[in-house]
Amino acid sequence: MKFLKKLITSFFVLFFFLSGAFLIHCSANAPEYLVQIKSFFRPSDASFLFGAGVVGIIFVVISLIFLYAGTKVNQKKKYIAFDNPNGEVTISISAIEDFLKKVGNEFTEIKEIQSKIIAKGRSVKLRTKISLWETDNIPEVIEKIQSEIKTQVQSILGVENISGVEVNIDKIIQRENSPLHSIPNQTPYLTEG
Repeated sequence: MKFLKKLITSFFVLFFFLSGAFLIHCSANAPEYLVQIKSFFRPSDASFLFGAGVVGIIFVVISLIFLYAGTKVNQKKKYIAFDNPNGEVTISISAIEDFLKKVGNEFTEIKEIQSKIIAKGRSVKLRTKISLWETDNIPEVIEKIQSEIKTQVQSILGVENISGVEVNIDKIIQRENSPLHSIPNQTPYLTEG
């Protein structure tokens, strides 16, 4: 989704900038095809060229606004802020992601963890992608992981407004000498019936 937004923004920036530059160029140099277009509308030479130049400048300004807005949004998403009794505190999203990795590594059931923080307004959604070692009760383990992540982020980092902790299991990996699969393959008993 982010890629699509960036692509659309880039298209609009490029379109408005090139259109504006073309119109400014045409108003300054007035090529022959522009004179023919102008004669179709029948305005005076000066007003047509001035209008083309003004529209060109507006297009360039619009492209710069699109460009500024796109970079401003990216800058805002790098930090989250919350109020503290002594003033506002900001934490970089990458610091929270690193912290989640450390919390996840405390669990023996987790082989690998990746995290992503989604900041919406004053709340934060924690999204993790994990590779689990095979275990007896995955739902129980996931519930324990979610609870611990939320508790740790709230108590240690001070981020109170957590809208949710999403856990996406990417892989379930069998351990060597796993007690779940230590029984050798046996032929099923045949019963006479």
